[in-house]
Amino acid sequence: MIHIIFIFFLNLIFFIEQYDIYYKTRDMNDYFVENEKKDLQMLYEFNYQVKLFDSITPTKEKSNIDATAKRKNREFAIELKHRFINLEKYQTIMIESYKYLELKLEKEFNGMDGLYINFLADGTVVIFNISRLSTRPHYTIHNIRSEGYEVNQLQERRYHLNLKDAAIYKKENNNYKLIQKP
Repeated sequence: MIHIIFIFFLNLIFFIEQYDIYYKTRDMNDYFVENEKKDLQMLYEFNYQVKLFDSITPTKEKSNIDATAKRKNREFAIELKHRFINLEKYQTIMIESYKYLELKLEKEFNGMDGLYINFLADGTVVIFNISRLSTRPHYTIHNIRSEGYEVNQLQERRYHLNLKDAAIYKKENNNYKLIQKP
């Protein structure tokens, strides 16, 4: 519990600075809403094939969590990301600090495992269970440019999740195959 509070305070300053920019521009711009719809569609299609979840429920807009899911007697909070990268070029996948914290807090306060699901350009799906990482993520600060923000650029702390902690599915012949377990 103490480590979660510590993480919270470390990220609070970055989160407060970006809170107004993130939510105000999100209301004014359909860019984020459309991306979230696409991400959810990819999740539904992926789950249709691999049957990872018994049910998936999208969250309301402006939530740091994109969906919740159930499998047997387990519940999951899910953050989705579509990346235009290929897996073989990287050893880590980045997550925004406030999203990482939100997934950790879901476990602590709601008992839901936090999943960070990335859909990559090469047909790979990378799934991190934030509650079960074996390698502590390190962070870097990045200048972010996005079509969704009114500002041209903002600074953001991002954690790097090691791929050895991920379940990795590869799409081959229109079917997903599990190629790595964490």
